[in-house]
Amino acid sequence: MDLKDIPHSAGKTFLEKYAGGGSLSARQSIIAKCCDCMGYHVDGRIDCKLNRCPLYPFMPYREGEKMKRKGPRVLSEDHKKKLVEGRRKKGQVRG
Repeated sequence: MDLKDIPHSAGKTFLEKYAGGGSLSARQSIIAKCCDCMGYHVDGRIDCKLNRCPLYPFMPYREGEKMKRKGPRVLSEDHKKKLVEGRRKKGQVRG
């Protein structure tokens, strides 16, 4: 199947980007793989219900509870100092 014949979806967009030599983030790669696995969504964008698939928690059209972000990461003052020191050694932070 040619990419131009695939119904529009985020998965199609990322598949086209990858086919054109572009790089994808981990999230974009998952969405593209779901599109590929689901027959390019020719039957519509629906939940695959393959809960044994390791990518299922990230499936873009999943019904029910979606994967939630954990929120901002809180760093200790000690960890922040170590990060700044490491960046300073690499020349990324002035001071």
